[in-house]
Amino acid sequence: MPSTEQIKVWACLAALVLAGLGAIAWVADSLRMKEMRLNVRSHPSTPAIMTLIHNDVIALETSVKGRGHSRSMLFDGPFSTRLRFDLTWLDVEAKRGYRAKFEVDAKNISSFGGKGKRGSLSIIAGPGADVLVETPNAEALRIIGLGLDVDLSKYHTEDLVLARICATEISLDDPLVGGVEAIVSEQDLQTAKRNSILYVRQNPPYVPFCAKD
Repeated sequence: MPSTEQIKVWACLAALVLAGLGAIAWVADSLRMKEMRLNVRSHPSTPAIMTLIHNDVIALETSVKGRGHSRSMLFDGPFSTRLRFDLTWLDVEAKRGYRAKFEVDAKNISSFGGKGKRGSLSIIAGPGADVLVETPNAEALRIIGLGLDVDLSKYHTEDLVLARICATEISLDDPLVGGVEAIVSEQDLQTAKRNSILYVRQNPPYVPFCAKD
């Protein structure tokens, strides 16, 4: 049977281990991004009604306009930098539904102000099954964040592509896309269609990277 002194030593060691783990968790958390500018939209040539879930929390619900907003970063755990996304959308013109589940490592997202600061991520649905995940060029984000009055065209400021994903087509009977046209604003839907027509007229054809069936 352990002596009283041995029990005290073990208790002290356990306390030190817990304190060490707590310190490691604090450092890891302090280095992670705290906030993200999340921009979700469909490709301008493709009106779509979208829903996006970010780590089990709805970030965009049944929207044809898309959304750009700031939100707290949601991670899987104290040491994780993984962001999970579940994107579904209805291609309004093609009458096809799609779903894409994917992950992004927050360490790859550009941010202004160093670690633990605000990042920026864009998710673009369509045309077809295409999903494009982008983050701003770090230099462009720095210039904008500093409020510098400079011509960005002089810099290499194109967005960085983090992922090109091919979504899975889902049935229009699936509740994720079935009946969503009746939910969104008819005005928003018609505006998206008009903008799509103008975009197609004024821009070269977009070539999807996902194979068509």
